[in-house]
Amino acid sequence: MGVSPQLETNDEERKREDEVLAVAVVCVMGTVFTLIEIGIKPLLHLTDPQFGIVAGGSLHEIAHAVAAGGAFDESSLSNALIMKLSRVLLLAPVALIVDYWYQHRLVEESVEEHTAAPKKLPIPWFLGGFILTSILGIFLPFSAAALDVLVQAAYVFLGMAMAALGLSVNFRVIFKRGGAVFGAAAISSTCLLVFMIIMSKLFF
Repeated sequence: MGVSPQLETNDEERKREDEVLAVAVVCVMGTVFTLIEIGIKPLLHLTDPQFGIVAGGSLHEIAHAVAAGGAFDESSLSNALIMKLSRVLLLAPVALIVDYWYQHRLVEESVEEHTAAPKKLPIPWFLGGFILTSILGIFLPFSAAALDVLVQAAYVFLGMAMAALGLSVNFRVIFKRGGAVFGAAAISSTCLLVFMIIMSKLFF
């Protein structure tokens, strides 16, 4: 979803289906791996701060990182949030790299593009908004009551966005094309979880 605006296509319906699949994978796999990570934490002999690093580094949605980190103590939750939000910040350079690679590939594949003027890299403005609100949250003296109102408003807007996306879900697409997507997501999520467990033990 983060890089979707960067990708141009003549098949908008296919692109929309891919976006729906992306959200479905994040929601389903995130929920499954949240439960798995909470369940295996005692077997891994991770401290609570280490577990927060693992949760924030391996789960794909902020809500899942909060759920996993919040299952234990405050240090676990704090580390999960910091790690997860750091990953969100990294989406900005990743989006620009993907766009550069994608447009470079189009230029190589199309003879007409060789004579066309290079396109400007689109900026993922939603990430700029995320950084701006982070800065405001750090430096402006918001009261606890004001922050609570803003958080609740964010939940409402997020719910509206997810509901709008859900209205366009074609479940036939998930059943038809979701097998390979969910399989790839399961493998990559497992590899990411193992990597984060190793990193947390080595550096935290």
